[in-house]
Amino acid sequence: MKKFLIATFLFSFIAAGCAGQSSTTNNNQASGQKASGGNSEQVKVYTMSEIALANSAENCLSVVNSKVYNLTEWIKKHPGGQKAILGICGQDGTEAFTKQHGGGAKFVQTLSGFYAGELAK
Repeated sequence: MKKFLIATFLFSFIAAGCAGQSSTTNNNQASGQKASGGNSEQVKVYTMSEIALANSAENCLSVVNSKVYNLTEWIKKHPGGQKAILGICGQDGTEAFTKQHGGGAKFVQTLSGFYAGELAK
C-alpha cells in the first residue's frame, strides 16, 4: 500500500507540473482533451450541458470548484474505488470531493493532473 501511495504521489506531482500548461482547443473539445499549437494559448470552457454528456466510464468529466476535470483515466486507479468517481461523472462533484477529501493538498494536487478547462459562467 505504501508503494502505491508513493507512486500515486509521484504521478500527481509529475502530472501537476504538466497541468500548469494551458493549451489551445482542438476537435477533441467534447471529450475534454487539450492540444497545443501556435503561439496563442486558450483554455477550454465547458457548459454544464457538455459536462452532463460525459457521464460514463468511457468519457467522464466532472466539475470541482468551477474547474472541469477529465477523470476517465482516474476511474480505474482511484484508491477509493471506481464508484466514487463514477458517481460524479457528468456533474458538479465539488460537494462530494470536498466531503471526502476536505481540500487536502495531496488530493487537490492529484485532481489538478486531470484539469481539462473551466466551467462557463
